[in-house]
Amino acid sequence: MSEFDFLNKDSIYFQYFRNGDNSFMHKVKFFEDHKADIEYLDIDLKQEILIDYILCLFEVGRYEKFLNDVDYVVEMVIAENIFEYNGENIYNLLLRKKAACYINLQRPSEALKLIRQLLRVEPDNINLPYFYYICNRKISQGSEDIIKGIAIISLMCGLSLKFAETFVVDPFFSDYLKAFSTITTSFFIIGSALLVSNEVYRRWYINREIKKIQRK
Repeated sequence: MSEFDFLNKDSIYFQYFRNGDNSFMHKVKFFEDHKADIEYLDIDLKQEILIDYILCLFEVGRYEKFLNDVDYVVEMVIAENIFEYNGENIYNLLLRKKAACYINLQRPSEALKLIRQLLRVEPDNINLPYFYYICNRKISQGSEDIIKGIAIISLMCGLSLKFAETFVVDPFFSDYLKAFSTITTSFFIIGSALLVSNEVYRRWYINREIKKIQRK
């Protein structure tokens, strides 16, 4: 190795960042084409590139690759006491990106575990309650679909009975109109109540859980 080889090493660093912060695809390709060269960079330069690369993976939508590599970067950040990257808490940022990957890959249970952790350390982050809400709704989708199905059936029964009440009972069986009308109204009330109460309860439950987590 000559005394000028450090210039070639540093040039790898500058080439990686040469197209600007938003050149995500370029940086991902450059990193993967020059892994061996990046290994020989000074430790602080290599760490900066590695953190940036993992964030670029998220930006270009390579969520599986991000999840495969992110734990190593998180461990590195903790071990090396790296607190910030581009003015953000890098540990929290990586966890948020990891949770978002799980959401995008339809794995809400895994995302929810991370969001609970983040709610404790970032209680003022206005986006986290929304992500918690989305994940919780996805997890409980099965039971909610059953309730909505019952509600829709009740409303359809009410509509059918109303049609029968108007064109059959009222003209030909008026003595039964009051009782028939009560049954029809009951179906409408049951269906509407199920839809509204399910939504109200779900929002109340999620907000309560978020506040409990943030207080811990």
